[in-house]
Amino acid sequence: MLSICGMLFDPLGMLSPFTVRLKLLLQNTWERDLKWDDPLPMDIQDTFQSWIDEVDTIPRISLHRTYFSNVETKMAEIHIFSDASQKAYGSVAYFRKGTNDDIFTSFIMAKCRLAP
Repeated sequence: MLSICGMLFDPLGMLSPFTVRLKLLLQNTWERDLKWDDPLPMDIQDTFQSWIDEVDTIPRISLHRTYFSNVETKMAEIHIFSDASQKAYGSVAYFRKGTNDDIFTSFIMAKCRLAP
């Protein structure tokens, strides 16, 4: 589990809702005071396997990163949202742009952390 968590490269935080679940599972394993070579309890194995099964959905994630285009911008805003629980907290930032005819939003970045 730890090696998989270390392989994840997500500098913009697009996968934060996905990766935070693995980090919580690692924290749960550490809190049980298991030794490095101890077998994982079945509940942790099952949760980890269901997380692994969802890895197939990652390549389907795509976001448009266009912030500005040749269309004249009438309004530009940055919206930041945050949420927290007893286990984790996170924030996400979006860019919102208005033209004469439409409003466009673009993902900027997200961050999540486990609660201490």
